[in-house]
Amino acid sequence: MHAIERRSEPVLLVAPDLRPSVLGVARALQRAAMLRGFVTGIALPAGVARVAQRLHLDALPAAFRSRVVPPWLEVPTDSMWRQDVLNQMARRAGLSEVITHALYRRSEPAFDARVARRWAGRAPILYSIENACVETFEAQRRWGGSTALWQVIAHPATLRRSEEARLRAHPATQDAYGRVQERDRAWIDARKERQFAASDRIVCNSPFVLESFVQAGVEPARLACVPTACPTPDDGLPEPSREPRVLLFAGPLSLRKGVPELLQAFRALQPRAGVELWLAGKSALPAHVLADAPPGVRLLGQVSRSALFDIMRRATLFVLPTWAEGRSHAVLEALSVGLPCVTTPASGCTDLVVDGQTGRIVPAGDAQALARALAECLDDPHALRAMAGRCLERARAWNAEAFERAHNQVLRELFESRDGARASRESTRR
Repeated sequence: MHAIERRSEPVLLVAPDLRPSVLGVARALQRAAMLRGFVTGIALPAGVARVAQRLHLDALPAAFRSRVVPPWLEVPTDSMWRQDVLNQMARRAGLSEVITHALYRRSEPAFDARVARRWAGRAPILYSIENACVETFEAQRRWGGSTALWQVIAHPATLRRSEEARLRAHPATQDAYGRVQERDRAWIDARKERQFAASDRIVCNSPFVLESFVQAGVEPARLACVPTACPTPDDGLPEPSREPRVLLFAGPLSLRKGVPELLQAFRALQPRAGVELWLAGKSALPAHVLADAPPGVRLLGQVSRSALFDIMRRATLFVLPTWAEGRSHAVLEALSVGLPCVTTPASGCTDLVVDGQTGRIVPAGDAQALARALAECLDDPHALRAMAGRCLERARAWNAEAFERAHNQVLRELFESRDGARASRESTRR
């Protein structure tokens, strides 16, 4: 039988990858001396990038940039790479999304099962992300441990409603991958619901995510909201816009991100001279959508994070008319360089993007409302300049330190409630 060890580091963090929001959680827990260890999939040692650079193999760490263990992570890392390697190789080789989805269907449950066997019951609190630790959470609770879920996307019920609305608006855009996702939706959602049920605390990374769980009927006492922090902000404001004035979108060019609505809105702005729409990201749209783009649209393709920051400093407005998110990192990055944002409530950033103050909030799927908001911003450069200053203020106020304080308090409360419940049981037995 696994023994739940009593140590000052009560939390074991589990995530198949090293995405920025997960590393933010890891850093917060480590700084508070609460992190016991980290379990993940492929994890290249921090020194691999330096060695690869010396050997002129820069492509290796670049290809697996989300899999390099950061040098500041001091706790033991258990890399369970076997279930992950085929899926990653398929993605890097450019195989179709249908094939990579089929590999994901095998790799994610296999990762979960292996973590459950090795790690359930080894720490007082097991902390993971959605769909990664279904069996593990159930096993952890059987051993008497607690579970916490870092939830970075809206509840499946909200996502289903959003997707149905998108397909009604754009019925010709569902491709083979979309049909495969629809086929597997019941299986995926059932796994998610099992993990939700086995979670003692669900930590939502945005107000939008929190509200989606409340609407789904999850007990508010099991929910907490700790929004992902903004990156370290710039010291000053971007230079005033010159010609051309740039509307910038960054992220996958997809239906969910609202790219068709953005193109419709930009077409309505065509009478304004000297305005361009720059799209940074890989396209996941049918070819005809971008083929019909109006003049002034520039496709930048995928760009590095540093290059994206440089582009943001040249832009006039950041635009993300998304239908459903958890919390948009691109919006957070834009705010951190003083770039006002036009987005939707579904971006998960309405605590920072305040309508008329740091940008504009428009309904998802409403191209006309989006066009009006963009036009109003472009026609009032003085208001835009004032918005830019307030963007920096809000980014500075909700930084990594603020996130860490709020996040760690939620985990402390979970640990304290666990200790209180155990003490009560022992007192009753006596």
